[in-house]
Amino acid sequence: MTDEEQGGETVGRPETYEEALVKDAKRFWSKVNKKKRKDGCWIWEGTRNKKTGRGHYAPVRFQGEYVRENRPTVQAHVWAWILTHGNRPLGHGLQRGSAGIILRHICGNGHLACVNPDHLRIGTQKENAREVKEMGRQPAQQLRKALAELEERNSQLDAIRKERDRMSLELEKLI
Repeated sequence: MTDEEQGGETVGRPETYEEALVKDAKRFWSKVNKKKRKDGCWIWEGTRNKKTGRGHYAPVRFQGEYVRENRPTVQAHVWAWILTHGNRPLGHGLQRGSAGIILRHICGNGHLACVNPDHLRIGTQKENAREVKEMGRQPAQQLRKALAELEERNSQLDAIRKERDRMSLELEKLI
């Protein structure tokens, strides 16, 4: 791709590391939907993990190396933190099972791929597990809630069917 003016931006390979950083930030935020939502979440519209729903991002390269962190992909909410704060929280990214630091979604919408930096907090896995339970986001809690909603809908449908049948009988008597 050649360097050309297109919409006021230079297209092509960045000539300096600083240009690569700017290009990377623009590219990342272009994949974020910041439209007003009641919950204030900014939803990642790039590639997502099929199981978790969390976004992941491939950083821009400069001279063969990925910018900011030399990784081919990073979770989108982590990249939003890095772009906002300059680096990962100290201790973040340690192996699972360690006492490492994580980025918690205080909005409860990590599964929707929220990348709003205001919704991210540094914490431990233990704190996150407690919050997940308090918010009712554990799979068993979510299943119980969904089943209760279905049961309520079914009883409403039963009442409607019962009323329909009653009205049909009355109508037949009139005819």
